[in-house]
Amino acid sequence: MSMARASCRRLTAVAMVVSALSACGSAGSTGLGGQVTLTWQNKGHTVKVSRGTRIVVKLKSTYWHDFRSSKRGVVRRAGSVMRKPGDCPPGVGCGTVTVPFKAVGSGMAHIRASRTNCGEAFKCSKSQSRYDVTIRVS
Repeated sequence: MSMARASCRRLTAVAMVVSALSACGSAGSTGLGGQVTLTWQNKGHTVKVSRGTRIVVKLKSTYWHDFRSSKRGVVRRAGSVMRKPGDCPPGVGCGTVTVPFKAVGSGMAHIRASRTNCGEAFKCSKSQSRYDVTIRVS
């Protein structure tokens, strides 16, 4: 095996390890006072955070509403719902909704939201109409 080929394999292995480690921090655990952003991809998952963490829920579609925490002593809303319309005709619902929460106590809570429309005159299926992420605060 040539020296160049061996170096290339080592470099590839290092790149794979770095890539795997950086993926671990995306929406997993966060340190005290950090921030984690949750999206549709986090639906149905458990996210571990420390007390004091700012949790931002950012969902595509301006039809999302009723953002809430199942246990306000663990996770509570920390600001207003912000709607940013997208570049589409009225009634289509494109854009994003962003809602801040804060981890305030130890335990588990669910962050939930709902919607009935998934576009102009399109009713959402049951799985498309509910958003639920479990937050574990330590």
